[in-house]
Amino acid sequence: MHSKQVALITGASRGIGRATAIEFTKRDWTVAICARHNERLLETRRLCEDQGHPPVVCLTRQHDIRDSIEPFLKEILDQCGRIDALINNAGVVSHKPFMKTPRDELRGTIETNLIAQMEISWEVLPHFLDRNCGTIVNVISSAGKFGFPNMAAYCASKHGLLGFTKALATEMRGTNVKIIGVCPARVDTEMHRQSYPEVYRSWLRHTILTPENVARRIVDVVINIGTRNGQIVDIDPWHTNMFHKMHGRFQ
Repeated sequence: MHSKQVALITGASRGIGRATAIEFTKRDWTVAICARHNERLLETRRLCEDQGHPPVVCLTRQHDIRDSIEPFLKEILDQCGRIDALINNAGVVSHKPFMKTPRDELRGTIETNLIAQMEISWEVLPHFLDRNCGTIVNVISSAGKFGFPNMAAYCASKHGLLGFTKALATEMRGTNVKIIGVCPARVDTEMHRQSYPEVYRSWLRHTILTPENVARRIVDVVINIGTRNGQIVDIDPWHTNMFHKMHGRFQ
């Protein structure tokens, strides 16, 4: 049996996923990372391996999470014999008025941000249940709690992911498997900069989290034995609460 704990992280080629992979390696975990963009994924691998002396073990696979992750799971289990945490981080954003969003974009957002997370969890859970331990962290977003204009598909997918997290957690009662959700507010990622360029020119730029801020919270949630199954962790709720009060009509 591989002696180090192993984290499987999706969407690890940039942003929160990359920062989370690096943070896990700093805590002496093995990481298995996947993403659609292979060159960026290999850069994440290099950054992870630079953290360890000797270099840490880092498994990579170019992968679209809408496809079955079973081949990569088999590779991880063959090489490491275990998976201790699944970080469902991969996602896409659709930022435009609902009636100007093409139907295939609506469907693609739901498939990537919700259905794929459910299917990956469905494939990993048997391993966790066999060992009677393991943690799934679903990276949701404040958009899983509030409705933001011009983000109907994204908010719908994240509301669904929040509901899935809560429902699955109830099914895991009586086991040592934990299902956790994290809901960060604004995070300085490439997707966020493309969607909200005006925010980075306003005073609100001071409220934006770094991917490293979020990554530390995700890893803390996984390694803290006091973390409760079904816990929903708000990261920087000040911003979302402010938006909620200023835009009460969207409640």
